[in-house]
Amino acid sequence: MTELMVLPSDKKGIEQVFIEGQDIDSTITKIREEAKNLPTDMNVRKNREEVASFAYKVARSKTAVDKAGAALSAEYKEIPKKIDANRRVYKDAFESLQAEVRQPLTEWEQAEEARKNAHQSKIDSLISNTTLCDESCSVTIESALSMLAEIDIDESWEEYEQEAHRVKASAIARLTAQFEKRKKYEAEQAELEQLRKAAAEQAQKDREAQIARGAAEQARKEAEQAAQVEREKADRERVAAEMAAEQAKRDLELAEQRRVAQENQAKLDAIAAENRAAEQAEAARQAEIDRQAAEAKRIEDERLKREADTKHKGAINRKALADLVEHADITEEQAKLVIKCIAKRLIANVTISY
Repeated sequence: MTELMVLPSDKKGIEQVFIEGQDIDSTITKIREEAKNLPTDMNVRKNREEVASFAYKVARSKTAVDKAGAALSAEYKEIPKKIDANRRVYKDAFESLQAEVRQPLTEWEQAEEARKNAHQSKIDSLISNTTLCDESCSVTIESALSMLAEIDIDESWEEYEQEAHRVKASAIARLTAQFEKRKKYEAEQAELEQLRKAAAEQAQKDREAQIARGAAEQARKEAEQAAQVEREKADRERVAAEMAAEQAKRDLELAEQRRVAQENQAKLDAIAAENRAAEQAEAARQAEIDRQAAEAKRIEDERLKREADTKHKGAINRKALADLVEHADITEEQAKLVIKCIAKRLIANVTISY
């Protein structure tokens, strides 16, 4: 690593740096000029690494100068104030320069964090704005669904686009189910209110008729009152029977909804299982293809190796054959026989080096 500042090797030069403050401004100016050549686009990883590396060099220079100054200060107790003052100048200058050099990277890191926080905030807001309590009316739920429909999930969400789609789809499914349930509940409550109102109106009519008949018809009134009690009882029983029938109807509808939901989930589970099985089969097929390719390569490598070994041994044997014919005064057939016996290790202590 090339150092940004190299201290003098002689004691006098070091004294001039720290006691007299020699070359402080020129050194800082030189390093600052070098820093101007650094790249500014922090979206490129190589540029970020180059800026971080240069800032690290500045930090190393600061440490080296500070250590050298500390050593000189310890040696010359009589001038510690001058040395410490220049140490502070260098330290402050290098720290300022380090921050200055690293500023583009720092700003990029801050902007990147702000960008991610903004996306996450939008995700959190989407969740919180579509989470309603169980007592919310159907109008409120429908309004939340309309708000969801107006939210566009596109490439502007960047790497959070998939998560935003998932959250939006989940919220729509949840609110739709809540809306249907609440709408049904409100309809049931309205029907019950109508029944209660009708019963109250009928009771009022009966009381008015009873009063109109007067005191003279007391005996008939008592009989009518008895009949009225029976009618009211019948009405209550009728209303109770109607409510029970309605409740039974609702229970059947809810059971049917559960059954349909279970069937749909079972279908989804079956599809997922088929997909997993297909993926596993494909992975096994690819593994077998890779194994067969590797085995074919191994066999071909061994064949090529045997051919090369055969060629190599043949060349050596031919050379040995020529040498035997030339120097041993034997025929070529005799030389071939000798080489064959040696190759088969039929002659003790004699081998051919391949």
